[in-house]
Amino acid sequence: MAGPRLAHRRADQGGDPVRQGADLPDRVPRLRQPRRRNLGRLHLHPGERQPLAVRGQGSHSHQDPACQPHRRLPRPRARGPDRLGRQPHGPRRRHVRPRDAGHVNRIARVETFTVALPSLRDFSVAGGSVVQGGRPAVRVLVKVTADDGATGWGEATPIPSWTYETTESIVSTIEGYLAPAAVGRPLWDLDGLCRAFDRTISKGFSIGMPLARAAVDVACHDAFARSLGLSLGELWGRRRRDTIELAWIVATESAATAADSVTEGRAHGYRHLKVKVGLHDEDEDMAIVAAVRAAAPDAVLWVDANQGYTAAAALRVARRLADLDIAVFEQPLPSNDIAGLRRLRDASPVPVAVDESLRHPSDLATFVRLDAIDVAVAKVQRCGGLTLALRQCQLAEDCGLAIMGSGLTESDVGLAASLHLFAAFGVDTPVDLNGRQFIASPYATDPVITVADGVAHVPTGPGLGIGVDEQVVRALAL
Repeated sequence: MAGPRLAHRRADQGGDPVRQGADLPDRVPRLRQPRRRNLGRLHLHPGERQPLAVRGQGSHSHQDPACQPHRRLPRPRARGPDRLGRQPHGPRRRHVRPRDAGHVNRIARVETFTVALPSLRDFSVAGGSVVQGGRPAVRVLVKVTADDGATGWGEATPIPSWTYETTESIVSTIEGYLAPAAVGRPLWDLDGLCRAFDRTISKGFSIGMPLARAAVDVACHDAFARSLGLSLGELWGRRRRDTIELAWIVATESAATAADSVTEGRAHGYRHLKVKVGLHDEDEDMAIVAAVRAAAPDAVLWVDANQGYTAAAALRVARRLADLDIAVFEQPLPSNDIAGLRRLRDASPVPVAVDESLRHPSDLATFVRLDAIDVAVAKVQRCGGLTLALRQCQLAEDCGLAIMGSGLTESDVGLAASLHLFAAFGVDTPVDLNGRQFIASPYATDPVITVADGVAHVPTGPGLGIGVDEQVVRALAL
């Protein structure tokens, strides 16, 4: 039954005022409203406490009710069940709207920092170099600040050998287009932010400038969750795993050095391996994979061609991989060769995973309709951020596809975002989050992501759950 106060609140919220008891059937008794006591200028509701009379402050007038000495109201008698058999639950609680409930926390500022991070070792894919040991690894960090002072961080990884976005295009896109579209928007409206970005940067074959979008999107997720004191898993209401197992990446120049890379990974506690192929001819690629399998006979092993093969070559390689107990053959063909991937999936004895082809959830829907995919690879930056990555993973799960995880050699900001995404969907296969293998994150401060024996612990603190030392970020900025 809606009392007078509830009726008033509904009217404030845009509904029609509800008259108490107007819609109740006749058999439900209407409760008698207590008569309002004449309490003069204090205008107190019945049952609310009057201020105690202060002794020694002069005489009280018997004419003015407001000056009457305070009389203690009688304690209400214990009540039994009402006519409907309901037990009493004590005095009714007053639901007071928070003072700042009408304030909408909005995005106030978006900043970019192009930073040079220390590199640890060389890393290349079929398209070219990703990290050169001894040379700085350039990353773009984004800081979002909200009206209430809450801040969040995101990351973009410019890798021209993997995608078309460069450092310059990421920064200019954020500063000239995405930041103006984001500033002033409600911080909570992450879906609205995604749609605003769709209008700001038109898509081509798929979404436009996904890496730049991802940096801002992740920073907004981080800031919003921090403003509520929640981790991303708590914000989403889903975290199925507390740890994610990582794979060691083998990307060597020859079969002779492949075993050394496996030995190094095992020394760091990594049990499972991913081999980059497509860097050489077919025979050399297969020799590298065979050397890795010989050095790690018990490991989960999968290969990633990063779009490096033609359809005919991919099928030949797939047939040879089956003899080496390879779990997955990842992105063997160019991302836009959907027809080729479908034919390969039908003929390959090894399950085919799709990565670069899946930028938008609608891309995944196309592959599902064409029956051209075995495994969907989740990747935050490729999808333009967590908003679309969550949608894509949910679609994959609903379609019964296996989900594997991957990254873009991110530093700890990107690593944290990926861990939260994979934990939300309970990814239990080893994932390719190789940032710690190839670059350092000197800006990371307590709490720092724990990686021990090849297993990463999903952060539990507010937002991304990691600390970022902004002074170090500014010192690293180019």
